[in-house]
Amino acid sequence: VPKKTHPQLAIWVLNNRREYKLYKENQPSQITPDRAKTLERLIGFDSNLTARDVKWNTNFEKVKKFVTEHGHSCVPLQYSKQPELGRWVNYQRVQYKKWKQQKDKDKPPPSLTLERIQKLDSIGFQWEVGRGVRFKNN
Repeated sequence: VPKKTHPQLAIWVLNNRREYKLYKENQPSQITPDRAKTLERLIGFDSNLTARDVKWNTNFEKVKKFVTEHGHSCVPLQYSKQPELGRWVNYQRVQYKKWKQQKDKDKPPPSLTLERIQKLDSIGFQWEVGRGVRFKNN
């Protein structure tokens, strides 16, 4: 849940994730067994997700929508509709390039796991974009 657009809900989710994780680890927690079941059943609650995971998944969904609308994943760096999305896409490409250049290919950077690479591949994400390639910035 994006903190910028839904601050109260984001805090609720963060607190419940923390409490749920404690509950699953048999630590003292505010979560009751019934509430844990409800969270799991209704929203597929995952205590292992961090705020960064949630943000990555949110941006992935935005890129997926962009690909559907535009037919490519080349979000302009200065994308006027969602400026942060262009920067995020660029960051994924930079991290991918660093990973490809390192000796140990079994360990991608923490911010770009093999699972994330596969997710981006599944939507036809373009990892390399030639210099000077321009797409309409709308």
